[in-house]
Amino acid sequence: MQRYTPKPGSLFTLIALLTFSYFGLIPSTALGQALTTRQAPAPIHSNFCPAYVQSELYRPRTRQITVGPQDNWISAIRGALPGTEILLQDGDYFLGSTYTVTIPEEVTVRSASGNRNAVTIIGQGYGPGAEALMVTGKNVTLADLSITQVRNHGIAIKGESGANGTHIYNVNLYDIGTQMIKGTKGPQDAVIACSAMGYSANGVRGDYIAAIDVHGPQDLLIRDNYIYNFMGDGTGCEVDIDCGAYMGRHPAILIWNEGARGTIIERNVMIENYRSIALGLDRGHEDGIIRNNFIFRSQPGDAGIELRTANNTLVAHNTVYVENYIGAIEVSPGTNNRIYNNFISAYFRTRDGATFTEDGNLFDLEPSDLLQAGDSHLLDNSRAIGAGVSLPDILTYVTDDIDGDLVGLPAVAGLVKGNTLESQRIVHPDGFSDDLLAVLEDGKITAIIHGGAAGIEFGVERVAFDLEI
Repeated sequence: MQRYTPKPGSLFTLIALLTFSYFGLIPSTALGQALTTRQAPAPIHSNFCPAYVQSELYRPRTRQITVGPQDNWISAIRGALPGTEILLQDGDYFLGSTYTVTIPEEVTVRSASGNRNAVTIIGQGYGPGAEALMVTGKNVTLADLSITQVRNHGIAIKGESGANGTHIYNVNLYDIGTQMIKGTKGPQDAVIACSAMGYSANGVRGDYIAAIDVHGPQDLLIRDNYIYNFMGDGTGCEVDIDCGAYMGRHPAILIWNEGARGTIIERNVMIENYRSIALGLDRGHEDGIIRNNFIFRSQPGDAGIELRTANNTLVAHNTVYVENYIGAIEVSPGTNNRIYNNFISAYFRTRDGATFTEDGNLFDLEPSDLLQAGDSHLLDNSRAIGAGVSLPDILTYVTDDIDGDLVGLPAVAGLVKGNTLESQRIVHPDGFSDDLLAVLEDGKITAIIHGGAAGIEFGVERVAFDLEI
């Protein structure tokens, strides 16, 4: 890729000004239209959610098979050879008495139109046990479709069968009896992105519900999803099985157990969930990152983010409003957990003498701080401006905001830069531009120079200068 060298001297305009910081939030529009039982809101963060065939997750296959609702679509999927792309024509696909449709390795199943609301896989409701789609091989992709009315799981990822490298993209899962996406026995390198998971009014039965519940994954990425209404009904465990209150109701995202490691959870919008994100939950998780997520709940519930037997976790630039709970972020014993630059509605809740490192957090988030309640964008005059800290973790692991804008641009919110002297865009006569960020570190000014033109990125350079005072 061609590299643009910024003009000498453009750094020196940086020193006098201040950087704004908005804790991962961006001035923009409201959340979207009301939910219906047939359609959840489209992905909000369009910078990261292009059409599947234009996305970084697109996997070209060597053959295509097109099927419709009246064809033997179940056999077409089960019998697909490696390298096959199954294209589903618009319509409703009924599972009938089929418990699950297994998907072998190196196969893509997606709608032909690319419209996830035009292709819906429909089960028999919450009665007979069922898992709609079951991934049993490596490098499977599911994209651009909807799944509903299944008792157990909409998508099952079977790590014990070699289901590594699973990609789930722009999938709409709603009104499913327990966990909508369930992973078992350590699937590796999975991505769940740009999808919607949730419940319509009166769609929940029991408390054993989750958007994503994965046992023992390695290097799982959960990004840019819309997750809503995982409240539970307080009646007990699973659908129509009464076993008392299950774990105080299940987190909407739970990653745990069997060597879970390396999970990144970022840029998800999570609305009205009893518990939103949990790592470990007494069974362990190592090396996680939870960043740039927006969590909002206007009714009583539990914590927004939980670390319980989680080690070496970074929790940064999240915005968490939880009504009527004493800990927006809850921490149990673990090692090397760091919590930076979060804008939250209540102080941390610590259990069993837990210790962790924290800095740059604000603890008094109110709905009035947002453009409107449940909207993931702050007011322009927010008191959060300038309240964050710059630390090595932040500069390394939080390089952009929830909308993907480069950290360091004063015209874009979502920038937490305590100790930052200034950031500025300079446009040169040749049409190129530099996005410049000057950071005061150990007596030096470090300038991060991000060159580009017309949205094309040419690279990042860092230049350090001695600070003379």
